Amino acid sequence: MAHYNIALDSEDVQGLFTNDEGVKNLVEKVANQILQDQAAEQAGAEWYERTDSRKAYRAGYRNRLVNARCGRIDLRVPRLCATVVSTRRCSAGFSGASRRCCLL
Repeated sequence: MAHYNIALDSEDVQGLFTNDEGVKNLVEKVANQILQDQAAEQAGAEWYERTDSRKAYRAGYRNRLVNARCGRIDLRVPRLCATVVSTRRCSAGFSGASRRCCLL
């Protein structure tokens, strides 16, 4: 099981007790941070980090609305594109250097 470090502001914690949207905002923030950490783990590097072990590059985000018990949550799902160059055909039918498959 992976462990994540979640950074919360005091405003987020106080929002749990002061307004109705507090739980929704907290769940949204935690879920987005977990998605960011998972994308960095799958890519093999953080934003703008140059490493030889990089497996993919970031390609923006997809905004997704998710209905949860606490309300509608806006998730920013990171998009990753693989940079594998091979002469084999991938399942999508592309071959060679034109092969780019989104991982998330």
